[in-house]
Amino acid sequence: MKIFFVTLGCKVNQYESEAMRKLFEAAGYTAAEEISAADVVAQRMPTKIITSLRSEAA
Repeated sequence: MKIFFVTLGCKVNQYESEAMRKLFEAAGYTAAEEISAADVVAQRMPTKIITSLRSEAA
C-alpha cells in the first residue's frame, strides 16, 4: 500500500511525520509521491488548528 503524508506546522510536526513515515515503511507501506496515488493519507497538524476547526464547526 502507498501512503502520502500532509504535514502542517512546526519542525516538531515535521519530525513526528518523519517518524510515522518510518514506522509505516517498516510495516510494508511505500511513500506516494502524490496524494492521488495514495491508498492512505496521514495528516499531521498542530492542535491549535484542530481546536479552531472544531470551534468553527460548532
